[in-house]
Amino acid sequence: MFNIMFTALLCTVVLAFGAGVLGFVFFDRLLRVCFLQHRSEWELCGRPIGFFWVPRDVKVERAGMARTTVFANWLFRVPAWLREDGEALLAYNKFRRINALSSLLAVVVIAELIALVVLVFFGVKE
Repeated sequence: MFNIMFTALLCTVVLAFGAGVLGFVFFDRLLRVCFLQHRSEWELCGRPIGFFWVPRDVKVERAGMARTTVFANWLFRVPAWLREDGEALLAYNKFRRINALSSLLAVVVIAELIALVVLVFFGVKE
């Protein structure tokens, strides 16, 4: 039983990690569109950088804090500039869905960890 639960936990961790990285990739894609096509909006957001994408001549120290704010805001609110761009809106929907999946998988990982601890300390001996 332990081996099955441990294997399930490892698989879920890998899926959660992959979903998280994919969420960062979609965020970077949206940020790049904002930078290239809506520069004034990007500057109003504090000139944020992506997780894997950094525009030239941007100070990473300040832009990292802006990234955190923009990421959190975009998870819960569609930016006005995005509503006008159909292709970017599709990418935004993917960004939201993959981050929701990543959050769900994180909850599953926690539940699996709790179940594994309970099994180890209070479970049935094999």
